[in-house]
Amino acid sequence: MKKITLFSLSFIVLFSWFSPAQTRLEQSKSDLKSSSSTTQSNSTTNSNTSRTSSSNNTESTLAEVFLDVASVIFYYSFIGDYKNENHLYSRLTPYPFKDPGVGNYESADTVKTGKNRFRVDFDNKFLYSDSQLYGNHMNLKIRPFQYFYLTSDYHALTEKSAFTNYKTHLSIFQFNFNYDRVRLANFNLGWSIGATYIASDVQKSGVSVGLNAEGFFGKRFSVFANSKWSKVNSQPVNFLEMGGKVHSKNYYFTLGFERLKIGRPNYNFIGLGGGLYF
Repeated sequence: MKKITLFSLSFIVLFSWFSPAQTRLEQSKSDLKSSSSTTQSNSTTNSNTSRTSSSNNTESTLAEVFLDVASVIFYYSFIGDYKNENHLYSRLTPYPFKDPGVGNYESADTVKTGKNRFRVDFDNKFLYSDSQLYGNHMNLKIRPFQYFYLTSDYHALTEKSAFTNYKTHLSIFQFNFNYDRVRLANFNLGWSIGATYIASDVQKSGVSVGLNAEGFFGKRFSVFANSKWSKVNSQPVNFLEMGGKVHSKNYYFTLGFERLKIGRPNYNFIGLGGGLYF
């Protein structure tokens, strides 16, 4: 009986060693493909359906005041006051540190020509987590002028099974409209809104929002942070990226950290790469 038990345990151990275990990327795919929408019965209780005209007028007045206040707060918080904030007119530079201490924007007073600049920023990083999990992150920014810009991100992730040579691939695309609320010579801060699309065999999309910032120090060093939050099929697809850049003329080298949450699993990567300004 003991021999049979030992044989069974050995068989189970060997089977677990050589059977393909589910990778984290497969778990993310499974989470994004499964429908997590739950039907909830909303029990609405009708109480006091009849209201006086005076209370209706009071409620509508309060609603109008609330909307007016909310719109003012939104405008000044996310857009800015172009009449009183001169930094909103700062012009786009050809590339950071073309002039000492000046990053993405320079004061409109110091610009000799009044023409709008068109700039394209291209960035590519190799992502490494461990010997089983790695990837690539490509980013493209199209800046038609200083007021807003468009970005496109592409993550290509690969995970190899620890027991076999089976590999799981996941491709993520993001397209965003970006607005820099603060445009100083050595610092910019802004927000983004757009869409996240999960390719591979998931093929689902969702709305995303984000924040980004970059500070410029010394003659050619900058630090940056970007974050995006989105929901795809009711599952979180979030990105956090931070790191530093060493600039030289119209190109740079970058080293940083990326944290991704795709469904339930979390992923941590070291990112190494570089970029160009056109």
